[in-house]
Amino acid sequence: MSTAKKALRGLSNLGIFPVMKNDMTGYSVGTKIPVYGVQEITSQKDINEWKVYADDGLYDSGAEWKGSSFSLTLAGLPNELRSYFEGGVYDEATGEYTYSSVSEAPEIALSFSSVSDSESLELTKVYSAKCTKISFEHKTRGDGNSVTPVRIEGNFMQRKIDGAIFTKKEAATSDISWLDTIEAVS
Repeated sequence: MSTAKKALRGLSNLGIFPVMKNDMTGYSVGTKIPVYGVQEITSQKDINEWKVYADDGLYDSGAEWKGSSFSLTLAGLPNELRSYFEGGVYDEATGEYTYSSVSEAPEIALSFSSVSDSESLELTKVYSAKCTKISFEHKTRGDGNSVTPVRIEGNFMQRKIDGAIFTKKEAATSDISWLDTIEAVS
């Protein structure tokens, strides 16, 4: 086990993968779609802690994983990518994106990198995510040149065949090809 100090900095190389199958018989994803302008991703585990008291004391305790909420902030979100996050329809011919009250976000997988030190990166693959809300706040430009970031919220879920949520890997800064695919499981 490594005892080296590790402080992650930065966030880049975000990609999404449409989940084609995620059930008890198998898991597979489509081709990676790069997402540019990633500013921040945060995640918070949702667990149920339980305790059993017996013999005048704590007899047993544990926690059950229920899910994990996430928030992703992008500098902008092109129309051609919106349907992957909120489930509307993008028309390539017209460049129009239409969202309706019956639109449902599809299941996606994610991959991204963080700088670990001057020679290595921490690479992450998240196997299943579903977005629940997209928000933004348009403001007048005024004297500044700030952009209107897009905040995407949702839940990380498990890969149903084996319960996996994510995998992380250390890699040299020049080798991020591991992020380009997510292997099928059957």
